[in-house]
Amino acid sequence: ELDGLRESLLGLANGRNASGHSLFGGQAVGNAYDIDPVTGAATYAGTPTLDLVEIGEGQTIQPGMTGQEVFAFSDAGGAPTDLFAQLASLSTALRTGGAGAADAARDALTTLDTGFDKVTTAQTVLGSRMAWLEIMSERRVDNVERITEERSVMGGADPAVTMTRLQEMMTVLEASQASFVRLANLNLFSMLR
Repeated sequence: ELDGLRESLLGLANGRNASGHSLFGGQAVGNAYDIDPVTGAATYAGTPTLDLVEIGEGQTIQPGMTGQEVFAFSDAGGAPTDLFAQLASLSTALRTGGAGAADAARDALTTLDTGFDKVTTAQTVLGSRMAWLEIMSERRVDNVERITEERSVMGGADPAVTMTRLQEMMTVLEASQASFVRLANLNLFSMLR
């Protein structure tokens, strides 16, 4: 059963997104983990980092996590390990049986707790990134709506109506100027005539 769980976890670790890129392989093209055909050991084959993706307004976000960030950790002795190796050692200890098997299983379970804590931390980080992405998406939608509204207010005038109003204003202005010129030329002598 543990071997099946390990295989399922390796399948997830080597999963691909809708674009065909490895979910946990960083910038690598192939699988995130290579499986040794003889020993069955899983070795990380991806890159240690991911390129950031620009999401607008000078903001960038890391689109995922590498396999090392999710599945790799240090055991109780400080030695580097990963969930796949720990599941394999637990499976071996349980199959071997005997007095040492119980101690080995207990140690493996303790180490697996550390690994599962690492996975939980990765889920939290990804959840935070998703929340940030949602906030930025809402901000972008709000900005588009505001810009659309401003454009309709500023540039939404009907050209025919605007030209007619301008013509009317020009006529009124010309009439006012002509009246002013006549009034300015009036004096006492022109009134007596």
